[in-house]
This record gives sequence, structure tokens and C-alpha cells, in this order.
Amino acid sequence: MAEVAGTSTAGQVQARFVTKLQKYAIPDTLYSIPTKIDVDGLSSLINGILKEDHDVWKDVAYDFLIAGEFLRVSLGDQLEEKGISTEAVIEIEYVEKLPAPEPHKSLLHDDWVSAIHADKSPKW
Repeated sequence: MAEVAGTSTAGQVQARFVTKLQKYAIPDTLYSIPTKIDVDGLSSLINGILKEDHDVWKDVAYDFLIAGEFLRVSLGDQLEEKGISTEAVIEIEYVEKLPAPEPHKSLLHDDWVSAIHADKSPKW
């Protein structure tokens, strides 16, 4: 079991990381993770593990899922909210974080638009 550097055993959980993205896969081993860690800390951990296995590695931002829900708070808070025991091995799925969508084109209206009707034949 690998332990995250600079952490004590208080407030720790054992976790296994999984991903469906083969290029970001790390070895299947247990890691001892502090419960206060957040998404940025977990991203740094995954990138650090991948840097050990690759000569050149560019850091990637990741999103993490626990029991099918995205992690948006600390790991300990998420486990508590979902009633997941810190005594169990936690499976954490990670995916590449994608940027938020940006509107491509936007039409500004003075009022609320309740419906739009499209006609197949152009009238020009």
C-alpha cells in the first residue's frame, strides 16, 4: 500500500483508483489518502504517479467520482454525506476534466422565449 507523502495515519482512507482511459491508467494498488484531500490534491497525486512511469508528462486536470457522483468537496466530506465507511477500501474513478461549455452563438431578446417553430422550407 502506497502512502501519500507528508501525511499521518489520522484521517486516512484506503483507496483504489480506476479509469476507463488507458493512457491515464495507474498501477492497481491501494493508496493511503488523507480524508481532507480535495480534487486538486487528487489530481496532483495522479499526475505524480504518472510522472514516475513516463519520461515526459504534462499535468492533466482530472475529475473524480465516488459511488457514481462527482467529488466537489473534500474526500472525507463526500464519504460522510454519502454514508460510506472510511474503514472500507474506496474506489475512486477519475476522468479527464473538460472545460465548461461556452455559448457559440447567442441571440439576445428583450423578453423570455417560450417556443421556437422551424420550417423545413426556406422562404427567401
